[in-house]
Amino acid sequence: MVDELLSQYPLRGVTRSEVVGLLGEPTPTDKWDEWDMIYVLGPTDYMPIDHEWLVIKLDERNRVSKYRVVQD
Repeated sequence: MVDELLSQYPLRGVTRSEVVGLLGEPTPTDKWDEWDMIYVLGPTDYMPIDHEWLVIKLDERNRVSKYRVVQD
């Protein structure tokens, strides 16, 4: 589902407030300290104890400079 979302709404260059408008407030967590916005997507299909996360890095203008889906 996240792949479809990201293909329809590429996040690069989008402002923080636009991300929040699209996805809601980020997930509060102490994971992924090097990223600015973190969203838990839910458990992975093949390992239900692991989760997928959407992590987002913002630039100095508060715009998305990079993002990726990671597992933990």
